[in-house]
Amino acid sequence: MRKESANPKQKDRSQEEAELATVKEEMKRHYTQIELNKKELECQLGVGQMMGPSLSMEHRLIQQQQEQLDQEMRKLRTETSAEHHAKQVDVTARIGLIDELLQRVETELAKEMALRQHNLETNHENLQ
Repeated sequence: MRKESANPKQKDRSQEEAELATVKEEMKRHYTQIELNKKELECQLGVGQMMGPSLSMEHRLIQQQQEQLDQEMRKLRTETSAEHHAKQVDVTARIGLIDELLQRVETELAKEMALRQHNLETNHENLQ
């Protein structure tokens, strides 16, 4: 009877050892998978860190380009404003010349009218 009682215990023990071996294998595979995931994440982080400086370089480059565009826009506004001012001065000068010319014409017309009036009066006096 001892053999019969020993056999079931030995079978249970063998079964437990087999289950333990299976669990150990699963743990090893799980651990290996975790290590692979860890290395993959480290690689991704490394790439991210490497891309970080290039992104900041791109950011700096974009900022420089934006500053250049801002300077060009300010320059164009200043030039446009200066051109507009120059045109206004030119128009004002031309208006001044036209006003002066009109005054000369009016003065000459007034002189001519005064001369005609004087001639008419003189002729009228002579006729009387």
